[in-house]
Amino acid sequence: MKENSGLLPAGHTIAWEQFEMPGIKKMPTNDLDAFAPLMKAEETNGIKIYNEKFAVSFNKETGWLQWYVLNNNSIIKEPLVPYFWRAATDNDIGNSQQIRCAVWQHAGDFSKLDSFNVEDISSNKVCIKTMHYLSSVDAMYFVQYLVSANGNVQVSVKMKAGNKYFPEMPRFGMRVILDDHFEKAIWFGRGPFDNYWDRKYAAPVDLYSMPADSLFFPYPRAQESGYRTDVRWMALQNKNGLGIMAEGSPLISTGVLHFDMKKLDFDRNAIENNHGGSMTHDPLIWWNIDYKQMGGGGDNAWGDKTHAEYMLPYRDYEYSFLLRPVYGNEDMGANK
Repeated sequence: MKENSGLLPAGHTIAWEQFEMPGIKKMPTNDLDAFAPLMKAEETNGIKIYNEKFAVSFNKETGWLQWYVLNNNSIIKEPLVPYFWRAATDNDIGNSQQIRCAVWQHAGDFSKLDSFNVEDISSNKVCIKTMHYLSSVDAMYFVQYLVSANGNVQVSVKMKAGNKYFPEMPRFGMRVILDDHFEKAIWFGRGPFDNYWDRKYAAPVDLYSMPADSLFFPYPRAQESGYRTDVRWMALQNKNGLGIMAEGSPLISTGVLHFDMKKLDFDRNAIENNHGGSMTHDPLIWWNIDYKQMGGGGDNAWGDKTHAEYMLPYRDYEYSFLLRPVYGNEDMGANK
């Protein structure tokens, strides 16, 4: 509105909409030959791939990416692992989702590494391929990591479902724990507030930035929060601007917390559950990098399930994202 009108002040937005326009994204051109060649080193329980700028390590016993070091700064605190769970929402509790889908809570914890292969593609690219069996949900889980000399790691994930019946999964994605110094979040996607697959159209796509602890909303009963959808990329940086970015291929959904997400889990036997406002920082940044999380819930909080089109039934899935380094002198707005 251009002028004041009754209770509405000048500048008030009455309605808005966004339209996807055709265009060509200008991709950054990194000549890998400009970077030092990759080297490999065997470690006690893993293999290290590195050059003078960065280093990554994969655990040969578990198969997971276990650390990432950039300019001598350790970024990853706990490995990048499959993650299928979410803290129960009030709507979930109303339809017993946290009971019905309980098999997914620790599905990634019971993975068995069946194969771990390393292949030199060139002097500046190394490919790691792993295959796991998720015994609790009878599924095969495949991950390919393409490590490049510029520090990029392209992560491609596939899950092959078995022939048994299992309930819907709360999310299909991966989770990594970062060092707590990387507490500035910046992303190009929906925001600025919490949004979900079935609750996102009030959240415009734009470039947003806020402290990592500000993505979480303190609901009266602590529950799932800190989530953003239709994300083109998200970066987590330290005070000097150094950090790591996840780029969707083309989109991801992602959640960030400044504490262990397990603190949000609903305990039906507890005298009372945690209030959202009681959450305090842990020395970590919890980061979910997802294909999708199921929708926020049904049409009421006393029995209706999430609508079928916003659920993740037990079947085959695949998605991909790029992990890449972020430096302090990078213009993040140029990535829009």
